[in-house]
Amino acid sequence: MKKIFLILCLFSIYAFSSELIHPLDFKGTEKEKLKVVAFIANYVKVSATALGMDNPEMLKLMESSELKSFQDLTHSSDRKTLDKAINESCSIGICIYSMISMMYNQELVNSNKKLSW
Repeated sequence: MKKIFLILCLFSIYAFSSELIHPLDFKGTEKEKLKVVAFIANYVKVSATALGMDNPEMLKLMESSELKSFQDLTHSSDRKTLDKAINESCSIGICIYSMISMMYNQELVNSNKKLSW
């Protein structure tokens, strides 16, 4: 039973990463907005349910956070760094905009640091 659950979780991770809407390819049409909202709602529901967190208020908070992260990422200035953050985040199975945003911002900060005493 645990193996089946693990396989389903891994399958859902790869399914979600293939459906991820790239923030810099987002043009803002109503169709795209609906697609982003549906992706976020579905991802949050599946991942939260897998963790046993199905409180509607918590799900709405998580969805709002993900949407805010997506909106922030649409203003990213470095596509190469964003692509790297998306690939790294999705490769470890955390293909969510909040994680991608955190990784992107951290990469930008670290890229400007120089080693010194």
